[in-house]
Amino acid sequence: GFGLKDNVEIYSIKGDPYGNVLALTSEGMALINPRYKVPRYYLTDLNLESDYVNVMSVDSDNQFWIGTRESMIRFRESNEQNRNQPSTILEQILVMLEPGDTSRHEYPFNRNHFTFNISSIWLQQPDAVSFRYKLDGYDMDWVYTLNRTLVFSALQPGDYTFRLQSSADGNWENLEEITYAFTILPPFWQRWWFIAGIIVLISLIVYLVVKIRINALRRRELAMREKVQSQFDTLRNQVNPHFLFNSFNTLISIIGTDQNGAIDYVEKLSDYFRIVLEQREKDVIKVGEELELVKNYLFLQKRRFGDNLQYEIDVAQDVVNCPIPPLTIQILIENAIKHNIISRTKPLRVVVRSVGNKIIVSNNLQEKLTREPSTGIGLENVRNRFRILFNKHIEVDKSADTFTVVLPLTEVRTI
Repeated sequence: GFGLKDNVEIYSIKGDPYGNVLALTSEGMALINPRYKVPRYYLTDLNLESDYVNVMSVDSDNQFWIGTRESMIRFRESNEQNRNQPSTILEQILVMLEPGDTSRHEYPFNRNHFTFNISSIWLQQPDAVSFRYKLDGYDMDWVYTLNRTLVFSALQPGDYTFRLQSSADGNWENLEEITYAFTILPPFWQRWWFIAGIIVLISLIVYLVVKIRINALRRRELAMREKVQSQFDTLRNQVNPHFLFNSFNTLISIIGTDQNGAIDYVEKLSDYFRIVLEQREKDVIKVGEELELVKNYLFLQKRRFGDNLQYEIDVAQDVVNCPIPPLTIQILIENAIKHNIISRTKPLRVVVRSVGNKIIVSNNLQEKLTREPSTGIGLENVRNRFRILFNKHIEVDKSADTFTVVLPLTEVRTI
């Protein structure tokens, strides 16, 4: 050992104050650095023999005294370049309390418990050796210790470098440093490819959920639209029979008293229904178009009741283009004629006027004691059509002497 030749016989060994080993051998005296195991021969002609075993001693001044057959030799190493520090040794690495392979530098995330067994070579005063270590990636600064076993448990995934030094005098400058670099791999669910896959999967799921939701909403909207359209078609188809029923009653009453007037009435009625049929397939018409129908309708009713039926139409020009369901005002006026007394002593007065974005249809209230046959769909028909078409509610006010219906108008739109 110590780098000596195989055929060299060692007689005596002593340590010097600087951590070197002074050996007396069959070839002479050798100064050996145990860290590098490189011998330095200082004296080769000492005539040392095997009989002189343990003939070397050290005095209080750290001088070596060597006895030979013919003399005493004193030796003292004064060259400061031979001043040494302990040789630092990383004896063993335990991973999960099992001996680890120091050639391996990557470990799975669940093998994260490391134990480092350390030591040093220092022949003069082994107990004076102290260590400092630092685990880059875990410790913020150097840790000083006398322990020979260092434990790191539950390390997180990442890159680490274990650094170790030893010193006999507390001087840590320019010392040998033992290092061991290793990596703890993250679990698969923290790898970039897994995270990317999860993101893609979540995005796909969100896309599918949103798409399914949109399709469901579209189907629901289509179903609701079809339901609303069906309801509106039903309501719209109720208009003509309702009005036609009352028109024939009026015509019957005129024929018996005024045949010429009846002919004129039929012509006007024909013109009226022609206009109605033109608007029949429309959901809404303009307020101005509705008023033309109302005037035509009132003309027909005026032929029957004469001065007993009075009316006034006062609608501002800025609302004539607003949308309104066909025959809305006509139905309200028809109901007023149907349910109230109309006579010379009790004339019926109907007023159609606009206030802001509303149309108000009112009449004086003088209800008949015996009501005429009715389908019961007039006012309710108007209410439902405003709710379905505009999501608005009409206002109905019945006082002791007046019946009033307020129709809210919506914004002007293309009809």
